[in-house]
Amino acid sequence: MQDRAVAVVGLGYVGLPLACSFASTGLRTIGYDIVAAKAEKIDAGINPIEGDEPGLSELLSEVHAQGLLRASTDPSVLKEADAIFVCVDSPVDEQKRPDMKYLRSAVGTIARNMQRGALLSIESTIPPGTMSGLVIPAMREERGFEPGNDYMLVHCPERVMPGRLLRNIKEYDRVLGAYDDRSAKAAVEYYKRIVQGRIHPTTLI
Repeated sequence: MQDRAVAVVGLGYVGLPLACSFASTGLRTIGYDIVAAKAEKIDAGINPIEGDEPGLSELLSEVHAQGLLRASTDPSVLKEADAIFVCVDSPVDEQKRPDMKYLRSAVGTIARNMQRGALLSIESTIPPGTMSGLVIPAMREERGFEPGNDYMLVHCPERVMPGRLLRNIKEYDRVLGAYDDRSAKAAVEYYKRIVQGRIHPTTLI
């Protein structure tokens, strides 16, 4: 993995610490966000996240200084990535129903820019059926990509909470729903770089 690059889509409370964690292992890491002010700060090594997050500002500054993490609002940077991790918001609407507009937009952008053969990991919190009902169809419609043939696919729900972002990424066990064995194996190789807890592979659908 020495020459590989990873991308993190969505640089908020989940995506920024994830990107910093990957970069800290020596992986060339690309952050992508549609909010220019956020991407500009991160690309300058400045933490845009408010609140007390132990170690995050220091880690960001370190990996930025080493040239291991950069951030952009240009989706074409995703073409460089061998693995893409999606950490966009998944809020609920006024009727308390999941609103998947941010995920749908992100997957469309990824589909238009992702290199063939890459790994796609959805970390966003999503309701059952989202992978088969939204992610896979969107990749097919936008690019004609089929999981297992054109790209690898997993869902690895984030488990962070404010005030413990880096600690939770490092220490908590993770459940990894994979489309197939190849996807599971590839995802485990990435996640075991940053997760000291157990990784529990299972089926995606």
